[in-house]
Amino acid sequence: MTGVNEERTLLAELKFQLVSVLWELKFRRLVRALKANFNPAQPRDEHGRWTDENRRKIARGEGINDSRIISDATPDGWILGAEYAAADGHHFVPRGVFGKEKYGFTSEVLEIFKKETTGQLKDPTSNRYDTMHREYNDAVEEALDRFMKNNSIGRGQMTPDEARSFASEIRRSDEPRIRQFNRRVYMREIMRSLRYFRGRE
Repeated sequence: MTGVNEERTLLAELKFQLVSVLWELKFRRLVRALKANFNPAQPRDEHGRWTDENRRKIARGEGINDSRIISDATPDGWILGAEYAAADGHHFVPRGVFGKEKYGFTSEVLEIFKKETTGQLKDPTSNRYDTMHREYNDAVEEALDRFMKNNSIGRGQMTPDEARSFASEIRRSDEPRIRQFNRRVYMREIMRSLRYFRGRE
């Protein structure tokens, strides 16, 4: 009976954390919308689309493929289907970061970063290349630049030990964009596992 109570307590804690993350994401979307001069009182049709001038702009094709609109932007290094690549799991140092030419990493360092993953994911949707993942990549790249600068590592000079050390820093990072994305991956895996085990009872 104690095991069931512990599982219920854990599940309640996980649900609370998930709700906290969801509310934080909603808040971030609201802040971004306000920064983009979003007007909730702006006239919209029954499908939520802008009316009046904005509808005419869309009809004329204005605003389409506008890289300032995140849904229209194609990220550098984007590969069709890569967002669902769950076989390797979540790379703590993303391929989109360690594969950049500016670093010139040796093949040994590249192999270390390729292997620094969560392992295969049961829920491949947790590692989609969405806005949160793009923010994660940006944060990891910033951290990598700092790490290399602080350790006086030039282009192509990172050692395998330094690569392992950096990957470990990312795993344990308290930087919000990194922590939240890693937490999302783990939370979805935990929830998926709990659903699986509950289904077997």
